[in-house]
Amino acid sequence: MVPLGRVRRSLWLALALHVSVAGCEPEVAAPDPWEVAQEAFAQNDPRAFEFWSDLPATHPASATARRRLATADTHYQEGIRRLAAEDDDAAYREIRRGLDDGPMDPGYYPIIARLHVGRGNDAEAARLFERYLRARPDARDADAVREELRSLSPGASILTETPLPPPSAVTEPARVRAVPTAAWVALGVLSGLFLALAGARLRTWLRHRGVSLARLVREQPELHPAIAYLVGSLRHELLKHRVGAAREVLHLLGAGEPTSEQRSFLESRLLGSAGSLPLDQAFDAYLRAFERALGGRFDVRSDRTFRAARDAIRVIVELTPALAARHTPRRERRLQAAHAALSAFDASLKELVDGLIRTDVDRALFEQVVAEVRQEYAPSGVELDGLVVEAEQPVAVEVFRVDLVLVLKNIFRNAVLAVGRGPAPRSVRLGVRVELEVTGEETVHIEVSDTSDAPLTLEMIRDREFGRGLGLVSAAVDRYGGAISIEPGRDGFVKSVVVSFPCAYNA
Repeated sequence: MVPLGRVRRSLWLALALHVSVAGCEPEVAAPDPWEVAQEAFAQNDPRAFEFWSDLPATHPASATARRRLATADTHYQEGIRRLAAEDDDAAYREIRRGLDDGPMDPGYYPIIARLHVGRGNDAEAARLFERYLRARPDARDADAVREELRSLSPGASILTETPLPPPSAVTEPARVRAVPTAAWVALGVLSGLFLALAGARLRTWLRHRGVSLARLVREQPELHPAIAYLVGSLRHELLKHRVGAAREVLHLLGAGEPTSEQRSFLESRLLGSAGSLPLDQAFDAYLRAFERALGGRFDVRSDRTFRAARDAIRVIVELTPALAARHTPRRERRLQAAHAALSAFDASLKELVDGLIRTDVDRALFEQVVAEVRQEYAPSGVELDGLVVEAEQPVAVEVFRVDLVLVLKNIFRNAVLAVGRGPAPRSVRLGVRVELEVTGEETVHIEVSDTSDAPLTLEMIRDREFGRGLGLVSAAVDRYGGAISIEPGRDGFVKSVVVSFPCAYNA
């Protein structure tokens, strides 16, 4: 143990040496453009493709970057074709394979966005339009894309915020001036003392950077649909069909000698086959897909459940073939513990996503809708004579919150703009009621009422060309087994647009 007083004297000496050679330190060299490009890809920067494709031809990594971009592009094009054919599972697999090689050409974002528009998924379409405009704000079709984005989300941040700055020009590394060797050695030795004291704390920070999936679920509800899809794919394709099948076959084998067919089946599930990765590599590929799809905040290293699952999968890949060849009690106990850990992991994922598609219709939901719409340019210019929010008791529906907010924002926005075009009084009301059906089940009716006498029919709402956002509400409601209707208004209101969903009961 170094005495504290000596450590302090060493630190002061290191600082003095640092000051004495301050004029001798090397000039800062420009960053390696390949490292910049890879970091942009890791951070989900929409300009990552430009960084990769603009890599100088003389750079040692240029050939690798272009080869990976070409391979990724093949998967992206196939993914778009699958998406257009509404084969979502295959589309997701192809796009995920593309992400394993390199970033997507931003030119594909509007294509995919329009496919989502056709399905009524305005939120995802708006996100992709924004990514395109951030990557290529001066493209020839940028103005047209802005109009499409404005029709989906008039308050989109890209319409008001400054686009991302262009990439910095890459310069040749600066020359390094000669520095006395003894000065650098002395400074390095003494600075090492300080680094040793900070090392343990730094390692702790590295282990805890980022956030877990459970925390991401709590803090970012807009990611709930993506999280549910990613978790569902992981559970179905990997934990059920590969790990689960291997576990069942191994259980049937008992202590007997496996046949060649049984051994081949186990090896294909664990070690991979034509067109599939080994189980541990496939799991790591899923983790990369999680991190890329959910942005920079999610870090699997900060999620203990994912780390434990990865360790269990490595044990299964290592021990299952050996156990199939020769049973030993120790191997069997380790393998059983690994499978138990994965079963617990699967149960935790199920518990995590089961509640995601459940939203409370309450005053907080209505106030969020009102606040977000009233911040938009056009609705903020309408002076309302009355705005009523009625939600006495919270009631739950099985709809992702982000989708329900999108539906209600479109209806509320249309109501505000409609009363703004008409004479006073200009009033809007949001409310919720629950009705008991003859079957004994309950239906939740969410009402947006207004005082506008402008005609509005169900046929107009179902027309995709009518009001764009409002015209897509019907498709979004249909996706959750809901219904949309127009009813006469009550208590001084002319009409009400009513969105209905089955009531979600407590499990």
